[in-house]
Amino acid sequence: VSHPMVLDQVEAALGSSDLLCWSTDIFVKEPNDEKFVSWHQDCAYVGMDPPAVATAWIALTPSNRDNGCLLVKPGSHLASLPHVDTFAPNNILLKGQTIDIQNVGGEG
Repeated sequence: VSHPMVLDQVEAALGSSDLLCWSTDIFVKEPNDEKFVSWHQDCAYVGMDPPAVATAWIALTPSNRDNGCLLVKPGSHLASLPHVDTFAPNNILLKGQTIDIQNVGGEG
């Protein structure tokens, strides 16, 4: 939370050094586990409206397509998107909040 490399990037993205860290979350996905994190927007996941928040995602172990790395849809940060609470049993998100990423503008 206080590492200068992380803070510098968040400050640059938000245009301010006046920051508050209000949550730290760790998603544990063991090898060959069927758990997943569905497509979502963090603001909707935590119920923040308007979306006045930034997320700094940091991989603590190697992350790639084979083991389920983070994927970002370009342009998806430009608007709040509708989410559906799926309550999918293997979804790590509490309510299985999911968006239809195919209907989001942008490339990818």
